[in-house]
Amino acid sequence: MVVKQEATRAPASGRLERLWEEHAAAVHAYVRRREPELADEVCAETFAVAWRRLQDVPADARPWLVGVARNVLRTARRSA
Repeated sequence: MVVKQEATRAPASGRLERLWEEHAAAVHAYVRRREPELADEVCAETFAVAWRRLQDVPADARPWLVGVARNVLRTARRSA
């Protein structure tokens, strides 16, 4: 069973890596324009959400990721 889990994680982690490579700079810039001091934390949490919900990430991922970043930023602002 462990082998099967590792086999299914490899493509998923590759997809997450591609999402990071293609969209991390844009997501970070989006957050940095709004709350520079929270940019690193919000960007990291955005991609953690993407990892947990990888099945929900659409082919055109950037708008989805920016929406997640907006929600994470909103939550961070409320917590501060």
